[in-house]
Amino acid sequence: MPHCIVEYANPLTNLIDPQKIVATVHHCAEKSGLFSIESIKSRAIGYDHFTSLNKLNFIHVNIRLLSGRSDTAKKQLSTEMLNALQKLGLDNISLTVEITDMHTDSYAKSIVR
Repeated sequence: MPHCIVEYANPLTNLIDPQKIVATVHHCAEKSGLFSIESIKSRAIGYDHFTSLNKLNFIHVNIRLLSGRSDTAKKQLSTEMLNALQKLGLDNISLTVEITDMHTDSYAKSIVR
């Protein structure tokens, strides 16, 4: 844990490589000190179809955690993540970060080799 899921507007690919966004998010999660490095999983999905009142491109990061982290730790993580996204140097963009608690008792995982 965590799962760092990056959602972004596909027009951004003309300005930045999505892998750079994923790497930024992953590095920020590593630097937070909240997780073991091997437990962090980061991925991205781009959207062709989206709309909003302001018509801005966007990057939205949802960090999914097993429940149990303090509100203080989650707020610190979201603030650090937003700061890291701002340092990407993009203009006219909506940047958002969401921390989501996963239900520990219903989470299932299997690694098949």
